[in-house]
Amino acid sequence: MMKIQLNRWNKRDYSKLCGVVILLLLSNTLFATGQANDNCDANLSIDLELLEAADSYLKSTKDNHTHSFAVHHCGRKVFERFYRVNDASPGRGRLVKSTDVHELQSATKTLSAILIGIAMEKGDIPKDVHTPIQSLLPKKYKDYFVGGRENITLYHLLTMTSGIRWIDPQDGGDSFLRLETAKDTVAFLLSEPLDHSPGSRFHYNTGNSHLLSAIVFYNTPKGTSQQQYVAESLLDILDVEIDWDENRDNLATQPPQAQNYWLTTKDGVLRGGWDSHFRIKDFYKFGLLLSNSGRWNDKQILDSKFVEAMTSNQTGAELGYGYQMWIPKYSASQAVASQSGYGGQENILIKGKQVLVTFTGDIRPFPMESPYYDSKGAWMRQIRDISKVMGEFVIPALQSSDSELEQ
Repeated sequence: MMKIQLNRWNKRDYSKLCGVVILLLLSNTLFATGQANDNCDANLSIDLELLEAADSYLKSTKDNHTHSFAVHHCGRKVFERFYRVNDASPGRGRLVKSTDVHELQSATKTLSAILIGIAMEKGDIPKDVHTPIQSLLPKKYKDYFVGGRENITLYHLLTMTSGIRWIDPQDGGDSFLRLETAKDTVAFLLSEPLDHSPGSRFHYNTGNSHLLSAIVFYNTPKGTSQQQYVAESLLDILDVEIDWDENRDNLATQPPQAQNYWLTTKDGVLRGGWDSHFRIKDFYKFGLLLSNSGRWNDKQILDSKFVEAMTSNQTGAELGYGYQMWIPKYSASQAVASQSGYGGQENILIKGKQVLVTFTGDIRPFPMESPYYDSKGAWMRQIRDISKVMGEFVIPALQSSDSELEQ
């Protein structure tokens, strides 16, 4: 049984908690999914007062950029809070809901890695991350694999070590714009120079993520679209509905959409590192799948060893990187891995404890006339606030050992 920590609570607090738990159980809302986690440490103690303190801190932040904060343990939701949209954004003052759709931004990259793992598990590509990508792409691209590109493997794409040139807008580059407008995105990416030999250096590169998506695109069974493959192999299993219609307005200037969606590039490939849009309640499910070592209910979707590699530091750097996941350090003693996107879209796995911590946030740029506008500053404050919540509240909440309530 799971234990929830109760520090300095009086009888009235205790009664309120019991009432809430009973209501949640009756309404079946305590569980994000019906999945079971057979490997879960059910005796983990969670200090709810520290989570409440984290909630208070997030409410006090300068520009209300956090939209939601939730904690799951063993697939079970134990804490969830939603916040109001800040005054600089459309829908200002509105309380965010679990059904609100958020653009996952670079958290999309983790989905591309998950889909590579699924393709391996289904036998659609070799179950070897060191497979050269040349063998996974059509012959029309063979002339690009010269000058060292022939040495690029799946592992290099997964770990951002391919060496393919990529310069983000904030660094004065136009790689992203050129990828979005390319008629053939694979040809564009493979025609870029190699800035270093494959495997020799980490460089964050959305092009690598998109090549992973293209590999899935070109290796789906005959007669199956990539969208159908993604739905049948992942989303349907997780009970995540999606609308593949691409005739929609940009989320950055519109209120939250009612339906999940994921856009493609001009050549029909799902955008491998950006532009997937999911409800908060569905975003949870991707983290829960990884938290449970790739298993959903009685179905092993991903090899557990692949998930372990995804969530482990493959680069050796202090701010590490796994397979399309960051490996930050919020604590010297606790390993974590993060499905991470701009604007505070985060599924953070606390390894060894089967705990998932999820944040969503505001990705809309602040208007120049807004009192909150300071360009990169708002983004950096989001990173700071998430780091503070994880390091000062969440991880300590999992290490407490005072009086406990068994449920």
